[in-house]
Amino acid sequence: MDRGVPLKIREIRSEVIEAFKDPSGEKLAALRVKYPFLGAKETKNLDLMAEGGRIGYNKGGVSGMREALK
Repeated sequence: MDRGVPLKIREIRSEVIEAFKDPSGEKLAALRVKYPFLGAKETKNLDLMAEGGRIGYNKGGVSGMREALK
């Protein structure tokens, strides 16, 4: 099955993070043309954006699994 050209997730992510951290808001406004689904800056926790999600939350495992197995 051909799904087309693969997305460059790392590039998109860094582009979005940079736009959200721009204090002028100009980068975010420009990026909304490309990605209209971006939410409002006020609804994002900018401090967590650099963390890259929850994969490090429990070293990739299921949260609370160690405690549940004790």
